[in-house]
Amino acid sequence: MTALPSTTTTVVPAGGLTVLSGPLVERLVLDREQQAYEAEGIQWESVPLPDATPTVKVIHGALSILDDCCLRASRGMPEDDDKYVGEVQQRFFDGSAGCKLKPPKPQKAPPNRGFRKGAKIERTKITSGFIINHYAGEVTYTASGWMEKNNGRMVPEMESLILGSSNAWAKELGDKEGCSMQCEKFKSVRKHFTDELEKMLKMLDKTGLHYIRCFNPNNQQSPDHFDRRYVLSQVIQCGTVELVNMMHHGYPNRLPIKDLVTRYKHMMPRRFHSMDDRAFILALLHGLGMPSSEFSVGLTRVFLRARQLEFLEKLKGSGEAQVDEDIIKEVLARVARQRFKSAVHAVIICQRLPKILKASKRLRTLAIFADKIWLVYRIKRATSRLLAAARR
Repeated sequence: MTALPSTTTTVVPAGGLTVLSGPLVERLVLDREQQAYEAEGIQWESVPLPDATPTVKVIHGALSILDDCCLRASRGMPEDDDKYVGEVQQRFFDGSAGCKLKPPKPQKAPPNRGFRKGAKIERTKITSGFIINHYAGEVTYTASGWMEKNNGRMVPEMESLILGSSNAWAKELGDKEGCSMQCEKFKSVRKHFTDELEKMLKMLDKTGLHYIRCFNPNNQQSPDHFDRRYVLSQVIQCGTVELVNMMHHGYPNRLPIKDLVTRYKHMMPRRFHSMDDRAFILALLHGLGMPSSEFSVGLTRVFLRARQLEFLEKLKGSGEAQVDEDIIKEVLARVARQRFKSAVHAVIICQRLPKILKASKRLRTLAIFADKIWLVYRIKRATSRLLAAARR
């Protein structure tokens, strides 16, 4: 079974490198879910998602520039966080990527307390960073320390110390490549994150995972204080509203058709065994009393509403669910009616096909005739204009 995932996310007003990577996860998860419905041929009303393409492009661009700056710094070139922010500003502040960046607002420094009398301190400072306008609002990213955080390479002496540990678990954490003094001094944390993200998305397609979404109750991290506006802002910004809409209108729970057929074929009478897998699944679900509005059978998976999670757990169990004989008779009658309707529709189409072909031929003839009439009309109108001009 695969359940619709919701990533563990914490949204804060001023974001760092980790927060900048968060929207990539949300967007990819929501897009993948809708693409799964389309690939399986599920008929459902698509949940409109805000177009985050410009924002994602800017985030990807900012992270790529960060890698370039870190690589240059590892090779002895003068680079720091301010230069990185300057490159991002130069590239994206004009809005050419579709998402215009803004400079951060000035931040007030804490009051001058605890200093000796007469000491001076700056009351205002400009934070090195930028503001990205996400679909839910503006998020300020402070780039202080980003270049240091983006380099996952430790000094060779530290790597050698870890590899020489007597603890087997700690020894596995070491990097043999990093022990050499000639190794590349920069190892991108951003690249590691995006690679892990792709692996996670592939794993979500194969396994049954459950994610817990986390929110900060308040910005001060104080106990017994629940800031409603602050929590609501997090709920909106991390895509929870779209996720809930998708779970309500879509099918967050699914099970492979072949697994269902293999496990529950023995529950149904032999007359059902000759059916194809999709028809068998339809008969099984109707036989277990599930309403048609609560499930949809795709090409390779059965999709169920969120309310049918208990039913899915029952299917994953020991297979003790029993099918009532009266329901089996009703399902057989329904299958027979469906086959009869399909046969009747096929006969009607065969009978009407010659008439449809003749009608389409007439329509083509009429269209050609109408084009000729229109052409004659345009020629006559042009001729009359030329004659009128000649008379003048």
